[in-house]
Amino acid sequence: MARVKVHVENVRMQRQLRQAHDLLESRVAQRTQELKDANETLHEMYRRVADSEELYRGLLEASPNGVVLVGEAGEIELANMAMCELFGYSSDELKGMQVEDLVPQRFQGHEVHRSEYMKKPVRRTEGRHNQQNAVSRYTLFGLKKDGSEFPVDISLSPISNENGDMVIADIRDQTERLWLEARLNQAQKMESLGQLTGGVAHDFNNILCIIMAYIELAMGAKTTRSKLDKCLNEILHASERARDLVAQMLLFSRRGGRKEQQVIDIAPLLTESMKMLRPVLPSSVDFTINIKRGRVFVKADPVQINQLVMNLCINARDAMDENGLIELGVRNVEMDTGTCSSCYQPVKGEFVEVSVADNGPGIDAEKLKRVFEPFYTTKDVGKGTGMGLSMVHGIMHSCAGHIIVDSVPGEGCRFRLLFPMAELGLAGVAVNNDIDEMDFHGDGERILVVDDEEVIGLLLDERLSNFGYKVVYFSDSVQALEYFNGHSDEVDLVITDQTMPRLSGINLAQAMLQRRDDLPIILATGYSKHVNSAQSKVLGFSAFFEKPFNTKHLLKEIKSLLSN
Repeated sequence: MARVKVHVENVRMQRQLRQAHDLLESRVAQRTQELKDANETLHEMYRRVADSEELYRGLLEASPNGVVLVGEAGEIELANMAMCELFGYSSDELKGMQVEDLVPQRFQGHEVHRSEYMKKPVRRTEGRHNQQNAVSRYTLFGLKKDGSEFPVDISLSPISNENGDMVIADIRDQTERLWLEARLNQAQKMESLGQLTGGVAHDFNNILCIIMAYIELAMGAKTTRSKLDKCLNEILHASERARDLVAQMLLFSRRGGRKEQQVIDIAPLLTESMKMLRPVLPSSVDFTINIKRGRVFVKADPVQINQLVMNLCINARDAMDENGLIELGVRNVEMDTGTCSSCYQPVKGEFVEVSVADNGPGIDAEKLKRVFEPFYTTKDVGKGTGMGLSMVHGIMHSCAGHIIVDSVPGEGCRFRLLFPMAELGLAGVAVNNDIDEMDFHGDGERILVVDDEEVIGLLLDERLSNFGYKVVYFSDSVQALEYFNGHSDEVDLVITDQTMPRLSGINLAQAMLQRRDDLPIILATGYSKHVNSAQSKVLGFSAFFEKPFNTKHLLKEIKSLLSN
């Protein structure tokens, strides 16, 4: 019985062991299958992540713009190839670099701006800012590895991950865009200038007729002294008209992109502009100016103001088919409600309004929505490029201004240019008109005159000698420098032309100033693309005159310089 009991117990234990083994095998098989399924899921997830990473990396590299991932401390975590090509660094060089190293030194405080941005990161574009309800552009610059700078626009987008808050920056090179804008602006400006050609020829021919007629009268055998004086005065006035007309043309046609804005009194500027515009308008067009007296100071580029009015008046002339009324107005306005017709931003505040109105056919609502689009024109083929109003839009918003267009089909159109008011204290000081009452006579001071145009040099010699100055004249700038080197202590003042063979006025002045840095030098030039009034001061000139100049103003300047 004992043996039987042992045998039964062994059988029972073997049965339990087999059951436990079968259960274990079943569980192992189940767990193995679960692990296999999990492994397949992980492989699928890994494949998807890899595909996603490859996709986004492909998108990143496909972008023509530089894209960079920047950490909260300003370190670069990732950069695409376009970013490397844009700044001239390799991918390894960019990784870990501080983003401030890609900003020119003159933009100090970039770390502060980045820190402030990280406190409240939002999606935004750097390169634009709001100013008096208008969007105006300013230029940011990047710094390449070779030390060169280039203009950029930057879009920022914040993200968060296990490494903390980060920013993705999309960087676009704006060099070509700014170059194209400058070329387009110049092309449109020259188109407007071409409109002036007929009127300018008309004015010049009239001026020449006046000069020639009075010269013939002055040469007459029976001409009395009083008649001669009258003839010479009329010739002088006609010459001044010609001089002013040339100055306006040069000012209007000067090359370049944006010019530095200045505070100007817009009323007299527009009055002078109308002298150029009137000949462009046929006699069948009545042209009136309505300037309300008051505060009319604005901050703008005078050339661009001329361009604005020229575009709008020519458009009005063409719209009326050269028969009707154009009114130019200037006044102060206060806007409570309004919407800009070109940028659709709300308009509110005090403005100086320059308006151009006509009684032509007007513009219907559908066309009015598109008139500021580049290359959109309602004129016949060959009669317009469609860039005029696009340029008006660009110029006005660069001045933080707005445009409101009032038009009713069949009842005419009014373009209202709204400029923010400028501070009166920033405006220039009025010119002294008492010049005729001043004493310009010298006391034997020696003036060295250098001009390769012999007639101009001899006239200056005679004119200055008549006012008590001792004049030494040279038509050769090299000979003038040789004389100065031997008599530098005897020369009190120098008047020199700019464009001369062998040695220009700038080079001549620099050589003289090296010997005597206290020497007053006046630069007089007919036209030079190398120097203007502001640049002449930097080059060491004491005064700058454009030919033809008023002799009394020259004598006043000489008197002032020698007195000091």
